[in-house]
Amino acid sequence: MAEADPLRPVTGPFATNRLIRERVVEAVLGQSALNHPGLVTEIRRQFGSVQVGSGALVREPVIEGAAPFVTSGRTFADCAGTLLHPEVIRAISADSAGDYRFPPDAQPYLHQVEAWEHLTAAERRSVLVTSGTGSGKTECFLMPLLHDLAAEAETSGRLSGVRALALYPLNALIASQEERLKAWTAPFGGRIRFGLYNGMTPENLRAQNKPGVEQVADRTTLRSDPPPILVTNVTMLEYMTVRRIDRPLIENSRGKLRWIILDEAHSYVGSAAAEIALLIRRVLLAFGVTPDEVRFVATSATIGDGRDVTPELRHFLRDLSGVEERRVRVVVGRRETVDLPPPSSTSVLTEAMLADRDAVSASRAVQAFVRAAEEGGVLLERAEAMLRPTAQPAEAVMEAIAADTDSQRPPLLPLRVHSFLRAVPGLWSCLNTDCAAAPADWAL
Repeated sequence: MAEADPLRPVTGPFATNRLIRERVVEAVLGQSALNHPGLVTEIRRQFGSVQVGSGALVREPVIEGAAPFVTSGRTFADCAGTLLHPEVIRAISADSAGDYRFPPDAQPYLHQVEAWEHLTAAERRSVLVTSGTGSGKTECFLMPLLHDLAAEAETSGRLSGVRALALYPLNALIASQEERLKAWTAPFGGRIRFGLYNGMTPENLRAQNKPGVEQVADRTTLRSDPPPILVTNVTMLEYMTVRRIDRPLIENSRGKLRWIILDEAHSYVGSAAAEIALLIRRVLLAFGVTPDEVRFVATSATIGDGRDVTPELRHFLRDLSGVEERRVRVVVGRRETVDLPPPSSTSVLTEAMLADRDAVSASRAVQAFVRAAEEGGVLLERAEAMLRPTAQPAEAVMEAIAADTDSQRPPLLPLRVHSFLRAVPGLWSCLNTDCAAAPADWAL
């Protein structure tokens, strides 16, 4: 494999993948400081392949269909006063929401509406949401949570005491919610507040450093005047239940907790699942509530394997939370199915036809690939085999499939390319100079 040219232009995900492979192999060789030509050649061959069994560092990419998720047919404005409190709709559609603004005429996804219907129902239900990355899983629980708090604040005024615990496995995920929560709680003028509680939360803040009235940013205030929404992690939640200094936070929230949210639920398996299940039970006791008084929400982008796993998911949330199974609902986000025309009599495409969306979509080979990519990941090797009948390079055909060139119509099928980098697997050699399996140029 030739050494990567740092001046060579790189275009497209597949070219980028090849360049990453080349540079990773060269980086390993550079760190190893090997000077045996035969050994260097063999390392390049093994580590630079795309087959994991041969020692590949960067395996061949996986192509996945990324069609839009199915929308509900209703607008956010339609949900005001029916599914969601009007103040919530005003908050999320305000210009001040910035990047987190949802116009009133925008349509929520179908799985979001399904989650809202369950989480705003009179019967207290718990929900597990499983849907792809970028499908708005946070909105599935945060909007009905704000709906619940807005209804309470409407009659009770400013809320004090934790009503909702949102647990995230990483501090980076906790921090990522800050701007969204600021944008959506600021319009309530301090009646609905939130706080982020992790190892980085300061004990006190100077007056000039304190954020707006919608956010509690120091531990002293978190304990004396807890916000209704507390975003934290499992470790800090454990501390809250045992540390004397945090007792005021729990005492000032006793009997008020009614939401527990578990993000990235797939990370709670095995012993981690057992630990979080026991922690949840201790938390319920500490806050003075029972499982039937709390709505549990779990979200994940990776639970499920393509078959109907609804019963397993329902059991998962039941066992994790301790709620009755009859109160658990599973909401699955689904992508739109590509509407393909009747297939043409041939799969062959000319180079000029790649710019014609209708011609590309009618190719039999393209249609077979599109359906496979909709179902799940397709290895590049398989994609190349499926698209070979087009008589065009597979990468060019896939770029045509995902191209956004028609202003009147979306791409035939947006594609997501996944590339996986492995740890250095090691290199094994025989010390026997007469070993028949050793390459001839390895002789010392």
